[in-house]
Amino acid sequence: MSDTSNTNEYELARRARQGDAEALGLLIEQNRERLFALAYAELRHYADAQDAVASALLNICIHIRSLRQPERMHAWMNSIVRNEARRLRRGPEAPLRLDDFPHESLASDTLQAVLRDAEITQALDRLSPNQAQAIQLFYFGQLSIREIALRSGHSEGTVKSWLHYGRQRLAAAMKEESSMTHPSALPNTADPSIAELLKNYSKQFDKDPLTADYNLLAHTRERLKAEIQRRPLSSELVRLAMAIHWNWAADPAFLAPMLAAYLQQSLTVEEEVWAREEYVNILTVLKQSAEVVKNQRASLRWAREQWEAGRITSEQWLHLISNSGQAEQWTNLGIQDEWIALFNDMMAVIPPTAENRMERFYTLRTACLMVQAADEHKTAFVITEQIRALAEEDISWDKAYEMRVQADCAAMRLYAAEGKTEKFLTLGMHAITLLEEQRRRVAEMTKEGRIRLLIQYDNVACLLYFQRQYALSIPLHRYVLELGYNQEYVYKWLAASVWAYNGDRARALELLRQGRARARSLEEYQADFAELPEFQGVLEAPDFMEAITVPSP
Repeated sequence: MSDTSNTNEYELARRARQGDAEALGLLIEQNRERLFALAYAELRHYADAQDAVASALLNICIHIRSLRQPERMHAWMNSIVRNEARRLRRGPEAPLRLDDFPHESLASDTLQAVLRDAEITQALDRLSPNQAQAIQLFYFGQLSIREIALRSGHSEGTVKSWLHYGRQRLAAAMKEESSMTHPSALPNTADPSIAELLKNYSKQFDKDPLTADYNLLAHTRERLKAEIQRRPLSSELVRLAMAIHWNWAADPAFLAPMLAAYLQQSLTVEEEVWAREEYVNILTVLKQSAEVVKNQRASLRWAREQWEAGRITSEQWLHLISNSGQAEQWTNLGIQDEWIALFNDMMAVIPPTAENRMERFYTLRTACLMVQAADEHKTAFVITEQIRALAEEDISWDKAYEMRVQADCAAMRLYAAEGKTEKFLTLGMHAITLLEEQRRRVAEMTKEGRIRLLIQYDNVACLLYFQRQYALSIPLHRYVLELGYNQEYVYKWLAASVWAYNGDRARALELLRQGRARARSLEEYQADFAELPEFQGVLEAPDFMEAITVPSP
C-alpha cells in the first residue's frame, strides 16, 4: 500500500474516531479483504474465518473510539481479528470478552454513529428485540450480565442466552452481507460438510446443552433433509441422520422413507441388519404398529435364512427380536402370542455361547415383559430365573452382576404389578446392595464398564421412582447424573422425586431446565411433564412453565 493510501486510511480512522459513520464504513471496506485473509491464515477454515471477521467488524465499529493512534490502525484491527480467532478456537460458543482489547466508555453519539452504518443496522434488524437490546447494553453500554438481568427483569441465564444467540445471528447476518457485497474477499472453498456441522454442534452440546446453538442443529437438519433426496444414499449420510434423531432432535417422519429407500439399495449383510433394525425402530417411534409387525416378521425370516447360511451371527439374529418397544407393537395388535412363539422357536435352535450371552439376556428381558403383558406371571417368573442363570454360566464374566440385578428388576416389575410392595422393596434393597458392591470396584473398570454400571443404577432407580419410593430413588438418580449419564428423563424424574419428597423448588426447577436442554423433542418433554403426578399442582406456575420452555432468543 502506498504512503498516500496509508495517509488516507489514517485520516479515515481519525474521522471514524470522532463519530463519522461514513469514514468508518470506508475504513471497513478498505480492510475487509485483508482482515479475512488474516482470519483464514489463523483458522484455516472458511466458515470460521467468516465468523471471526463478522464479529471483528462489529467490535471495530463499537470500539473505534479506543483507537488512540490512527497510525496503529492496522495493528489494532489485526489484534481484534486474532482475538476472535482465539475465541473460536476456544469454542464457537465462548463469550466475547471486552478485555480482549482496550476500550473506553462510549458516548451516545458514538452509539448512534455506529448504528447508522448500513451493514450493522441491517444485521441488528434481524435480531429479536431482546437480543438487540442485550447486545447494545452489553457492548455499547458496557453493562454487566447481572446489570442487564436486573434491568430487564429476567434471569442472568436468560440474558446469557440472548447474548449467545444474538452474537450467532449477528455474525451470520454480517457474514451474509459480506458474502453478497464482497464475493472477491472470500476464497473458493466449499461450505462445511454436514458431518462438520454436526461435530461442531456436538462439541457445543457436550460442553453445555443450555447454551448450545440450536440454530446450528436446525441448519444441519435442513441440509440433511435436502441431501437425502439424492440417490443413491451413502452410508455416512444415513447414519448421520440417525445420529441426529437419537441424540438431539426427534424427527422420525422423514427417516422412515429414507430407510425404506436405503434398504432397496445393494447393502452388505452387516449394513442390512443395521438398516432393518433402524427402520423398525423408526416405525415404532411413529407408532405404526401394523407396519412394525409386518417389517419385523420379514426381517426375522430374512435373518434366519442368513444365519442358517452362515452369513450373520446368532447375536445379529437375536438383536432383531430383542427390542421391547418393537415387541410392544405386537401386544398393541393383540398378537403377542405370535411374538412369544417366534421367541421360543429362536431360543430352541440357537445354541448358547459366550458370544451371544448378552443378546440372549436382552431377548429374555423383552420376553419377560411380553408374557407379563399376557398375564402369564408364572412363566414370567421362570424367565427371571433364566436371566439369573446367565450369571452362573461364567461367574468370572464382568457382566455377571448385571444379570443378577436385571433378574431382580424383572421380578420387581412383576411384584409391583401384583401389588406386593414388601417383596418389591426386598428385591429393590437386594439390587442396591449388588450395585454398591460393584461400585466399590469402579476405579478398576473400563469406561464401558462404568457406563454399564450407571445404566444398572438407572434401571433400579426408575423402578423405585414409579412406585413412589422417592427416598430410595433420589440418591440412585443423583449418582447416575454425577457419573455422566445425562439423559433428559433422568433429570425430569429426579426433579419430580425431589419436588414430591422435600419440596425443594429451586433444585426441581434447575433439574427441569437441564432436562429440557437435553430433550430431543420439546413438545414431548412438556407433555411428559404435564402427565407426571408429582407436578399436577404446578402445571400453571410461571416458574415451572419457564423451566420447561426454551428462553425467547
